[in-house]
Amino acid sequence: MALKKYDDALAEYHGFKNHRAAPNTLSMAKLKVANAFKEMQIKFNNETLNFFNKYPAKMESYTIARPGRPVIMANRTIPITTSSGATSLAKFARYGKGLGYGMVALDGYFRYQAVDQMRLNGGNWQREAWAQGVGMLAGLGIGAYSFAFLLGPFGIVLGIILAGAVAVISDKLIVSSTRHIYDQIAY
Repeated sequence: MALKKYDDALAEYHGFKNHRAAPNTLSMAKLKVANAFKEMQIKFNNETLNFFNKYPAKMESYTIARPGRPVIMANRTIPITTSSGATSLAKFARYGKGLGYGMVALDGYFRYQAVDQMRLNGGNWQREAWAQGVGMLAGLGIGAYSFAFLLGPFGIVLGIILAGAVAVISDKLIVSSTRHIYDQIAY
């Protein structure tokens, strides 16, 4: 309701401004927009406080791998108390999503360059294309699976390092074993 009130006040102000209303009318519309914005911020802050009171961040204990060995893991909620924090988190998610697609495209380009270089050198480029294609598909699957490291008890920084290490090592193993299988099948 407060968001609609703010949106309506803003639309009314822009309507007055576009139709060159009197300065007194514009100042009253500006004041109405400012008051609606304050009301919206107060409502947002109250809703945020209610949410955090209802779902407080807490530490949970889990037992994994070896029986009797507890691992402490933080709750997966991100404490955001301001609208600027929510905005920066949304921007981070948007850039992270774009960066993920960019990394996949960059990986595909490097794999294409490896195949093209093999073709230019007169090597068995079909074998290399097969190996790089399987490596790309496996890398996508392993990358999605290793995302679990980010959600697990390792944390974001260690999770990124572990996911990257798993991706690089598994890519090398998969590409080399695929080349070997290609040689066994083709010859």
